[in-house]
Amino acid sequence: MYEQPTGWREYYLELEPAKRRLMLDKLCTSEPDDGANEYRRQLFEARHVDAKMPGREVDHMLFMCICFMQLCQSARLFKGSAIREIRRSMSELRFDLAGQYGEAGKSTLMKGRGTKPRRDYKSQ
Repeated sequence: MYEQPTGWREYYLELEPAKRRLMLDKLCTSEPDDGANEYRRQLFEARHVDAKMPGREVDHMLFMCICFMQLCQSARLFKGSAIREIRRSMSELRFDLAGQYGEAGKSTLMKGRGTKPRRDYKSQ
């Protein structure tokens, strides 16, 4: 079973993207690479960087979750297009790359997804 290096626990508990960016850069250089550092950077870029306005803070995962709710409602009529849209969205968020990084990649993906609900409930 894969065990995440201890330094990354605080990174996954952090809710603010700006702080997570700083922690990501620091941990990638200071912690031993478990094979998933490149994937962590890709996940962060896909989730929090707006290609049109790089300085703006965004959360693409939150946007995709909202879209998925709408897709579920329309899936009764347009099942094929809803499935294609979900697969495209998961690819944009780099979910499909987790397997290339083995157990470290799968664990990284699962731990990274947990910050979204905690961040949303904290702001309410």
